[in-house]
Amino acid sequence: MYFLKKKLLAYVTCNLCRLEAEQKRLERIGPMGYYSEWVKAWKRDTSREAIQKHFEETGEDENAQLIAMFCHQTDREFRIMMGTDVRIRRDPLAMRMREDLIKQSI
Repeated sequence: MYFLKKKLLAYVTCNLCRLEAEQKRLERIGPMGYYSEWVKAWKRDTSREAIQKHFEETGEDENAQLIAMFCHQTDREFRIMMGTDVRIRRDPLAMRMREDLIKQSI
């Protein structure tokens, strides 16, 4: 029983560290850069400077730009992003897996 508790604690701690790292990455590169990974058809620059420049030119805020980007997302990309792809095990960060890792886990 002690071994199982220790193993579970290690697993939870590892996942919390991964979640914190993902949150820091989101804060560092911004939502457009973070979510563009799941929208292969989006070819525009997703840097914070480009988002700000686009806002100044068109008046579209970051939320409107995110919506426009997600309109280019395929069903498959959406399922992977949301973690609902049945081929992926129920890991909170499985949606961050690269395509080759997804295929290996099948």
